[in-house]
Amino acid sequence: MSSDREILLAKEAAIKLRISLQRLYALVRTDRSFPRILVGRRQYRFSRSALERWLATGGSKQEGNYE
Repeated sequence: MSSDREILLAKEAAIKLRISLQRLYALVRTDRSFPRILVGRRQYRFSRSALERWLATGGSKQEGNYE
């Protein structure tokens, strides 16, 4: 895995956030403010910078568009 890529796979995003893959997918399903990019019907990618902004603003405590 490259640590300098802007677009992350789910496993890479979970590692960056220090959460389990199951928790990441739970956030995707339940938190409308969680930044994700839908690829096709069931695959997601995650922007490194959007995840960092989401964390900086308090995570799921804030609503906003981070994509």
